[in-house]
Amino acid sequence: MNKGALAKEEIVSVAADVIRSKGYQSTSINDILVSSGIGKGKFFHHFKTKHDLGIAVVDRYIDTWKTRMIEEILQGDFPAKTRILHMLEETLGSFQNSNVKKGCPFGNLAIEMSEHDASFRERIASFFHEWAMALSETLKDANLIPEDRAYDYAEHIISSIEGAILIAKVKQTSKPIENTVSILKNTLLHQRSISHE
Repeated sequence: MNKGALAKEEIVSVAADVIRSKGYQSTSINDILVSSGIGKGKFFHHFKTKHDLGIAVVDRYIDTWKTRMIEEILQGDFPAKTRILHMLEETLGSFQNSNVKKGCPFGNLAIEMSEHDASFRERIASFFHEWAMALSETLKDANLIPEDRAYDYAEHIISSIEGAILIAKVKQTSKPIENTVSILKNTLLHQRSISHE
C-alpha cells in the first residue's frame, strides 16, 4: 500500500471511531483532523466533503463485516449449525466491554441518517439484506427453517440482534446481548426444525 492510500485508510479508521462515538452529524471535520493529527490539506486531498468521508466509513464497516460475518462465518466450510453458532458468538464478542457504549455502527447510522440521506440508507439496507440472505441459506442448510420462511426468520434474527445491541447501548451493559444470543441459541440450535404455522 502506498503512502497516499495508507494516509487515506488512517483517516477513515480514525473517522470511523469518532463517528461511532459521537454520531455522524455531531462529528466535524475538525474533530477528525484533531483525532488523526493531519492537516486540512491532506484531508481534502482524499475527501472533498465530510459526506464523502462518511460514505467511506460506511463502506469500510460493510467490507469488514461482510468479510467476517458473511464470507468467513456464514459462507464458511463448517457445518451449518456451527456457522450459526459462530455468527452469534461473533456478535456477542463484538459488542462487549467498551464497544457496548458505542453500539452497532450500522444501527447507529441507520437511526441517525436513514431519514436524511439516501446514500447512507441504501448502503446499510443492502448490507442487512446480504446478511439476511446469507443467514437464510445457512438456516436452510441446517434444515431448521422451511425454505419459504428462511429469509423472514433470518431478518427476524438480525432484528433481534440489532435491538439487543441498541438496548445494551442504552443500559451500558452487554447483558441484553448475552440474553438475546442465549435465547437464539436455544431456539435455533436445540431443536430439529421450525415447522410451518
